[in-house]
Formats: sequence, C-alpha cells, structure tokens
Amino acid sequence: MDWSKLLSDVLQAVLVLVLPALIGAGVSWLKLKWTVYRDGKGGEWAWALEQAAEIAVRAAEQSKLAGLIKDKKTYAITIAEKYLGERGLAIDLDVLDAAIEAEVQRRFGKTPAQPQ
Repeated sequence: MDWSKLLSDVLQAVLVLVLPALIGAGVSWLKLKWTVYRDGKGGEWAWALEQAAEIAVRAAEQSKLAGLIKDKKTYAITIAEKYLGERGLAIDLDVLDAAIEAEVQRRFGKTPAQPQ
C-alpha cells in the first residue's frame, strides 16, 4: 500500500472541504478591516463593532437553542444593530454582516452559510 498517495488524497479532501469556509471568513474579515480603515473610524468604533458581533452571535445561538428564533443570522444582525444604535453608532449593514460572519468563524469555525 502506498501511504504517501493515501495521505495525499486525504489531505486533498480535507482542503476541499475546509478551504472555502476559511476563504469566506478571511474575505469577510478583510472587508471589515478595509471599511474601518477607509472610513477613518478609530479603535473605539472597531472595538464596539467587535463587541456587538460577539454579543449578537452569543444571543442568537442561545435563542436558537431555546427554540425562540428560526433564523440566527437575521436575529444576530438585529441585535448587533440595536447594540450599536444605543451607543450612537450607525453602521453599514454589509460591514455588520461581515463582522458577524467573522465572529461565527472565530467562535465555531464555520460561516453562517454552512449547515449548522
């Protein structure tokens, strides 16, 4: 049995499964960082956005587990938008979406588009 061929085939299959999710998360993260840089927003704004995404993802996960909601991503966006709005920060929904996707990838290692 050729172990190197078998190992090569297994690694290739793993990369085919994992690489798209990693690329998606990386693009979301880069989009978020570029928007922060482009808009000249300071570290406080970026910190608030990351906090909002973290809180929203945790709240959506807990609400889904409790059977209170059906769509975690929509709920997370609503919660994060409300959190930022209470602090007087308006944000583009695409940026907020990217922050939430980055948080989901960081926390669970998958993008929201993947089966959960």
